[in-house]
Amino acid sequence: MHLRYESQLREPLVYGNKDYHQITEDICRPIEARPSKLWYIGFFTAVAMLMFGVYSVYREIVYGVGQRDGEPVLTALQKQ
Repeated sequence: MHLRYESQLREPLVYGNKDYHQITEDICRPIEARPSKLWYIGFFTAVAMLMFGVYSVYREIVYGVGQRDGEPVLTALQKQ
């Protein structure tokens, strides 16, 4: 199978004598591999930050933003 297309505008995208199967394997290998330890560290850090954000929104809704003139500011759960 001949995959060589000679373009005058750009460099070749695939070097060497590779067929379609070898090109597909080269592209899919990183995606199909198991994630590294660094990926897991990043993932659990992101989940922890998400949980902190959800907790922060919960506290904002339940307890409000603090006090104004010595009186607590109404929360989202209190009726006005």
